[in-house]
Amino acid sequence: MARLTSIQLFLALTLAIFLGGFALFFSAKLYLDYEAKVNAEAMAKELREHEMRRKAEAALRANRARIAAEEAERKAKEKAEQAKQEYARMQRQRRADAAARQTLRQTCDFWRSTYRKTGRDYDRMMRDQACARL
Repeated sequence: MARLTSIQLFLALTLAIFLGGFALFFSAKLYLDYEAKVNAEAMAKELREHEMRRKAEAALRANRARIAAEEAERKAKEKAEQAKQEYARMQRQRRADAAARQTLRQTCDFWRSTYRKTGRDYDRMMRDQACARL
């Protein structure tokens, strides 16, 4: 058997340590590259999900704003219609009040002219009652 000299043993050990270190370095680099790729994919997926949530929330806010605007428009139309109906009711009431005042005035005028013609107490009492309502 051939014996190894100390230089050969030294070179063999140095080469073994160098190759082991080289293998360790490349295996660590491969593992770190793999971890970086997995993290990048996870971050990209999270970013896509965040973007989708942001778009969904924006669509929801837009929909809520549209619904609120429609509700405000509906309420404004309803309020305008109520105001229109109230105005029409007030106009009818004014016409009815004017007609009633005219009737009361005509009644008062009738009893005034009747009292002037007759001078009776009954006609005076009717004139006072009719004219008191004005």
